[in-house]
Amino acid sequence: MKNTILLLILLPLLFLCLSSCNSSKNQDEAENEEPTTNAIPEEEEATAEAEEEEAILDTSAPSAEYSMKIGKGYAEEGNLGMALIYYTDAIKLDSNYAEAYLYRGGVHYATGDLTAAISDYTEAIRINPNNGDAYAIRGYSQMMQEELLSACDDFNRSCELDYEIGCGWYNTYCKE
Repeated sequence: MKNTILLLILLPLLFLCLSSCNSSKNQDEAENEEPTTNAIPEEEEATAEAEEEEAILDTSAPSAEYSMKIGKGYAEEGNLGMALIYYTDAIKLDSNYAEAYLYRGGVHYATGDLTAAISDYTEAIRINPNNGDAYAIRGYSQMMQEELLSACDDFNRSCELDYEIGCGWYNTYCKE
């Protein structure tokens, strides 16, 4: 039972990692094109990091995709607060960006705010009703809130969309 609960807690984070790993290849290629230097004094580096963390983005960012890329980088580093800011900025720049809602929902889930996570997953589904990943993760979050009927409905819909993990969860938790 403890292993099942641990698995249920870690799976949404795994989804985020797997999704962001694909995009990190492009990010790595872009980073390799730019010259790098480690000659920044520690004081200047600390000041730059502090200024960056204090910044709350507005619509002056170049694009929603750019904000998502930066947010994914922060999420990979474990800085969920900054990831949340950038994902929110992506949503402000493009309110129909389903992936931004999905990733922001993952941050909410990871920080224990299941209600906000479910809300973001629901918005991702509204924008893209054929996203099996969103149904599976929303169902998982609902199950964590002990809303098994809603969770099973989402697992089933995820399975109908050929999302294997959703099928597995449906078969494990919903079939009697």
